[in-house]
Amino acid sequence: MSSPGASEPAKAQMFRSRRQSSIQASPPPVAHVHLRQVLNLSPSFLTDVSKSCAYDDTHKQLLVVADSKLLFWDLREIGRAHTGSGQPGKGESEKAPQSSGPPRSAELAGADSVVSPHVCFLSQGPVITARFSPDQKILAVQRSSTEIEFVNQKDGSQFWQKCKSGSKLGLGPESKLLGFFWCSDMSKFDIVFVTTLGLELYKLLDSGKGMQLKEQKKHSIRWYKYTADTKLVIIASGDDCSRLFGYQFAPQGLIKLPRFDIDLQHGMQPGTKKQALTPDLIHPVALYGKLFCCHINPGAERVVLYRLYKDAIIKQYSYPTYTSRMGISIVDNLLLVHHMNTGLVMIFDIMTNNMQPFVSPLPVLCKGSRAAPGGRPAGQASAVALSPSTGSEALSRAAAAHEAKGEGHDGANPFKSGSKVVCVTMSNFLLAMDVGSEMVWMIDLDLDAIAMSCPNRLHTISFLHRRAELKHPQWNPKEMIMGTVKNMVQENEAISVLKQAFEIICYVIASSPGSRPVGPPQFHSPAKITGNNGGLDLEQLHAQIFESLFEDQAVEPEFLFCAMETFYLCSSSFKLRLPPCFFCLMIEMLLVMERFDVLTEYLTGHFFQDSKELAAKLEALSADYPHTTQYAVDMYFRMKEYDECCALLFKHGRLIDALKILKDYHLSSIAPTAFLDAAAEKGDPMVFASVLRFCVEFVPGFNTTAASKYNSFLREMPSDQGDACEGLDRTGGKD
Repeated sequence: MSSPGASEPAKAQMFRSRRQSSIQASPPPVAHVHLRQVLNLSPSFLTDVSKSCAYDDTHKQLLVVADSKLLFWDLREIGRAHTGSGQPGKGESEKAPQSSGPPRSAELAGADSVVSPHVCFLSQGPVITARFSPDQKILAVQRSSTEIEFVNQKDGSQFWQKCKSGSKLGLGPESKLLGFFWCSDMSKFDIVFVTTLGLELYKLLDSGKGMQLKEQKKHSIRWYKYTADTKLVIIASGDDCSRLFGYQFAPQGLIKLPRFDIDLQHGMQPGTKKQALTPDLIHPVALYGKLFCCHINPGAERVVLYRLYKDAIIKQYSYPTYTSRMGISIVDNLLLVHHMNTGLVMIFDIMTNNMQPFVSPLPVLCKGSRAAPGGRPAGQASAVALSPSTGSEALSRAAAAHEAKGEGHDGANPFKSGSKVVCVTMSNFLLAMDVGSEMVWMIDLDLDAIAMSCPNRLHTISFLHRRAELKHPQWNPKEMIMGTVKNMVQENEAISVLKQAFEIICYVIASSPGSRPVGPPQFHSPAKITGNNGGLDLEQLHAQIFESLFEDQAVEPEFLFCAMETFYLCSSSFKLRLPPCFFCLMIEMLLVMERFDVLTEYLTGHFFQDSKELAAKLEALSADYPHTTQYAVDMYFRMKEYDECCALLFKHGRLIDALKILKDYHLSSIAPTAFLDAAAEKGDPMVFASVLRFCVEFVPGFNTTAASKYNSFLREMPSDQGDACEGLDRTGGKD
């Protein structure tokens, strides 16, 4: 790798001034997490909503029972309406319920400003909870501690199913129904009853008017927690409920997980009475496709993650929270810990292997408007991320300007002392359940604020590439990654640090579906890598980082060339093929720097990846640098582009070499008469004789009559050169 050459002081000062003028201070982040009001649950016709509200994570619906009616809202539809995204999230397109609701539902206007609730009318009687089946054709309503009513939403027919008793003779303990949940993507079971004596797994009859008990798992159960996102049920047993086990309802069958114990004494003061484990402290969660049991430990002020394997349970992460009153949310594979009294949010990322928050905690920013977080238009991120080189004076001015805008709270913060907030674990929604002010809030992550708060930009790049673009419609993680890397190059970050950043990017691209490794080159199209929720496009990365910096003259060419060399070496280690424009720019930079020795060395050693575009670039340079012609010919030949190789040799008067390729590879792109005309114009009898002999011997239909028109050329040759064409003159006949 070549080292940057020393530039003149005036030129270096020019680049430094341009770089400093292009770096602007971004306002300091106000919050990493934004809350937006999306649904008001306390209209005048609802009373005591907080006691009858439930969340169905299968359909992402909020259900409220009021006056023999079941009201429900589709929170996914509400979320898309507030973010301005009309596209469903990943995995939602096929299973998302229709906005019209089940056939028997009707709309009530005026309940909220986004989506009016749907209503299903229920028969008289107590209602403990209700859930729709995965296809929304059946509504299950738990009426008592032993019985569930099933209502067909198409024809209104009903049937009831009781849980099994403890003993056929009635001598054992009575079975009490703790709850139920529907199974999706399982052919053997449709619904599971959870009782104090175990699990009862049922299958709907084909008629839809009854159920058949398929399997029964006998356990002593105190309580359970189930989430449809994980398809995992965690069951508590024992006097203090600290002994847990579970089942996963996977498509391939029922998987039982080993038993494990929760340490309730960890972090407790000596002599403190041991408290029983309650359901609100245990949550089945999924992070980056891995299953965990999340334990909220208020006494130790920690959140503990137990990794769930088929054969073992491992205590893997233990995060300090510094509060005993907290709730958790999982948003885009990030663990958010909410301080209920203050609204402070701690963001943990298990991929960092760090037991501290990814960024310093900040309070939430509550907004009632539909504007994008941070006060910016949707889809627009800040131009330049915060960097170590940004001066403190500039930051102070930016902070004052940001505060003067008046972006702040709307006075409706749900996190306050004594408030009741329910965190929907595997969702980006919060339920504020204070009587009289029931509200649904939507959680938005401000990726730009998080990136600015992270002191290590290598960690920022890794963090951004793990974010799903569909979950952040107002941000573009791909653009933010390229902006961060561009700032690093523009600020002359150390090459060793840039190398680590490039390795992260190349790893992301190489591991994306559809990546194109280096192999037999495909020269008809540039290399493009897609995947990973939009992925990274190498051609776009080149245009927005390297080409942009070169055209704007924002970086010294020597440093930019070293950065490009480093990126090329990183891409080669991951067997990625760079677009031809990347190497064309490297050649152009070497010419600007007048490093002809380096250019010759790289072309001779085949440092650049062969491509038709690069060969055309070398051919175009031949007018000023004639020696590049041979490199273009060699590159065409290595790519087996024999027509282009022959045409280039013919263009530069190397007729014998072009004719040899024409003969060896049976080309027809150039007519033989064109070679004869070029040889006659060249005026070299040896060349003309060779071309004419080739035409007579190897070109079908080329007879002496066709060659006779060149006799005048032969007779005009000097006498000392006539011997070379003497034999051919006799074959040509006479005029």
